[in-house]
Amino acid sequence: VSVTLGAAAGPVVVTAAVTGLAAVKFQVTVNSQPRPTVNDHGVVSLVSAQSPLAPGGLASIYGSNFTLPGLAFYGLPSADPLNPSGPLSVPTSLGGVTVSMGGRAVPLLFVSPSQINFQVPYDTPNGSANLTVTAGNTSSLPAYFGVFQTAPIILVYGDNWAVAQNQDYSVNAADNPAKVGDFITVYGTAAGAVNPAVPTGQAAPVSPLSKVAD
Repeated sequence: VSVTLGAAAGPVVVTAAVTGLAAVKFQVTVNSQPRPTVNDHGVVSLVSAQSPLAPGGLASIYGSNFTLPGLAFYGLPSADPLNPSGPLSVPTSLGGVTVSMGGRAVPLLFVSPSQINFQVPYDTPNGSANLTVTAGNTSSLPAYFGVFQTAPIILVYGDNWAVAQNQDYSVNAADNPAKVGDFITVYGTAAGAVNPAVPTGQAAPVSPLSKVAD
């Protein structure tokens, strides 16, 4: 017996009847999109597109069916409506998509059909870790990846130029170099735990400044 279901998502009751026999009813669930799939070795650093990852670092998930075609969502830091004066936090759900590690949703920065950017929780232990992607009411199989205590990497742009600012906050470049003796600010990720600790997904406070933990 074949049954043609509609395009709407949700539970559907199907009734099967044969002349002379009692009708049989059963329920099925219709999904509006296919099951999300993470590529083999598809959990990597956001910057280098390689592994391993480190606690607190930014990472990407590559795969398919994370959202419906053509949809993309950005996770912008915002205050809790119940505590508007509190710290800014990145959402853990975007467009009905969540990523779970150890049974806990992680902060999401970007979600599209084939890529998700997220933050690795600061309390992730060293060794092998895994995550699942849930889109709507379907989840991917667990995707495994390695986590090191620290795996620092500098953000780059253009022809492998470091993302850095000179002491006057201008962008450091070949035609705008830093002066001898000046301080520069270099941007990177995955340096590991910091002290004082910053909660996963929250913006770091201006004071006191957090430093990479020993």
